[in-house]
Amino acid sequence: MLYVHAAKAALSANQEKGQLVLKLQDAYTETRDARAKYRWASQEKQSLLF
Repeated sequence: MLYVHAAKAALSANQEKGQLVLKLQDAYTETRDARAKYRWASQEKQSLLF
């Protein structure tokens, strides 16, 4: 599982590319395995496309 934590978030649609754009402020991601055991966290700048 991937969790995204952010102080602020804004979601918009890019209809030309058929993408949703999620802009995050002061954010980090973390992953956990199936038993909810902590695996990894990152505060690097990254783009998330859905």
